[in-house]
Amino acid sequence: MKDYTRKLLDNLDLGPGGFADIRFQNSETLFMHIQNGITQETTSTRMGGASARALVKGAWGFSSTAEVTKDSLQDILKSAVSMAKVASAKIKEPRKVDSNFATQGTAKLKMDTDPKDVSIEDKIKIAQDYEKSIREVDKRIATATSRYRETVSSETILNTNGTDVTTESGVFRLIGGAVSREGNLQQRVSDDVASSKGIKSILEFNATERGTKVGEKAIELLSAEKPLSGKMNLIMDPSLVGVFIHEAFGHACEADGIITKGSILHDKMNKEVGIEEISVVDDPTIPGLRGTFAYDSEGTKARPRKLVTNGVLTEFFHTL
Repeated sequence: MKDYTRKLLDNLDLGPGGFADIRFQNSETLFMHIQNGITQETTSTRMGGASARALVKGAWGFSSTAEVTKDSLQDILKSAVSMAKVASAKIKEPRKVDSNFATQGTAKLKMDTDPKDVSIEDKIKIAQDYEKSIREVDKRIATATSRYRETVSSETILNTNGTDVTTESGVFRLIGGAVSREGNLQQRVSDDVASSKGIKSILEFNATERGTKVGEKAIELLSAEKPLSGKMNLIMDPSLVGVFIHEAFGHACEADGIITKGSILHDKMNKEVGIEEISVVDDPTIPGLRGTFAYDSEGTKARPRKLVTNGVLTEFFHTL
């Protein structure tokens, strides 16, 4: 099917500045959800399909299908081109793609422990033990939950510039949560373990011990003092720093928000956005983490991006 797709793309006539790509995606997911001693859900799903994009006279068109056949690929490509042509008559700011943008490569998923080598019974027991240890801490635990998810995906991207990239990726995660309640007071605590390279970290995770700590923390918070309000200096836990900068700053560096001027950073390139001691790097090449990837969904090879250098904004997130 890949050779056929390449022929479809090579035979397109998109005019000056034209561009098109076709993307194939497939995934397998196992999901389990246990709450208050009851298994709420255990599902195994497979999903797949293809999508096509076309850039004609500065306008984009998009179409997709869940049934991958030669006819369906022709149809979605034709539809994407047609949409782009219609949109080009009304577009105010024509878009463009670097005609030299092309990558080739394959990234295989190298797992420390393949989830297929572990029985579903063993996985269920881990999730059950996690939830049970949370629930049994105290009668004031109103809700105890655990969720197990494993997803293995593959993606192939081909475009008219010559890109041909196939990647395999995985997301493996065990989450536990507790809601404690006393009178009208309610507190919530969660903990998790996750990886992109297999389930070794989940198998080594002490679900009973960690679950007990989740439950105990939820109970402790029922008697916690109310924090002060107002502006103040904070000393933040490293994990919280990651979440904070992801939400408050990372999303603001995304190119779509920059182009539409919806981001507070749209006019801040090469300007000071923080104190000199702060530098911010996004690095998806670090192996085994939840944000690790070799190529993105447009075929761009991953690389570290230095968003802030000594307090100065130096880069945005963008691919094509």
